Amino acid sequence: MEYLIAVFKSRTQVIKFHEKLCYFGIRSEVVNTPREASLSCGLSVKFAMEDFGYANNILKAGGYASFAGFFRVKESGHHKIVRPY
Repeated sequence: MEYLIAVFKSRTQVIKFHEKLCYFGIRSEVVNTPREASLSCGLSVKFAMEDFGYANNILKAGGYASFAGFFRVKESGHHKIVRPY
């Protein structure tokens, strides 16, 4: 399974970004940030890779000052590979 996460340094902005994605019909959820991307407040927003364009546009329009980056997460069994996207 592969997906993207948006990592923020502010929990408030995690919630606001998640709510904005939902408002525009993009499936997302708030998840714990993987250790490999732990530049943050501990929470991230998870969404499908095919929604990256929409999520990126929402991010740019929203002025999220605490945004730390997008990461691609690939899960295989008990293994998780996290890389900057």
